[in-house]
Amino acid sequence: MHRFRASTPTNCLALLILIGCLTFYDAHAMKQAPPRTYVYSGLDGIFYARCSPPKTGHPARTQVFRVEEKQDMPVDSYEFFSPRIELGWSPIAGKVAVLATRLANSADLSKQHELDFYLGGKHLKTYSTQDLMQMGAPTSMRLYEDGGKRAEFKLVGCQQVPGTNEYNFVISFASGKTCQFDILTGALRELPDSARN
Repeated sequence: MHRFRASTPTNCLALLILIGCLTFYDAHAMKQAPPRTYVYSGLDGIFYARCSPPKTGHPARTQVFRVEEKQDMPVDSYEFFSPRIELGWSPIAGKVAVLATRLANSADLSKQHELDFYLGGKHLKTYSTQDLMQMGAPTSMRLYEDGGKRAEFKLVGCQQVPGTNEYNFVISFASGKTCQFDILTGALRELPDSARN
């Protein structure tokens, strides 16, 4: 019986070629994979969003639902698809807030959407790649976005302002800096000096 010996030069070369082929295949597949419908649950599972990309004859759609005992109740509906969203609840407004990221590329970074804020079915505010760069976000070329230049950030989530009924959507950059946005307006909140990174 023949056994595979990884220590031989021929076997090592074959293994490297296989890894290279798989890496190329994964990158190519990631670039070509079409967006698909998904469900995102937030707010302790009480609310969730169903996000569907556009299809022939049907626009993109994001629907927010409230979980009920017998049948889930539609809350808000939007004509957009986002690869990643966050949900928040405002006890002040009694409405669900949505933070959506975007994929569309533009040669003009001041017109390329990165973050869109919504509340109760209405659009509040948009931040472009250029806006996030001014806040401190680095940028990179992303293969799965056909080589577009995008801001690099992480969606942290929705957080309560201590001692209040106010909430913020929070993003962070690789530097450790965070930015907080009021869920009622989408406006960037100024942090006290002691809280800045």
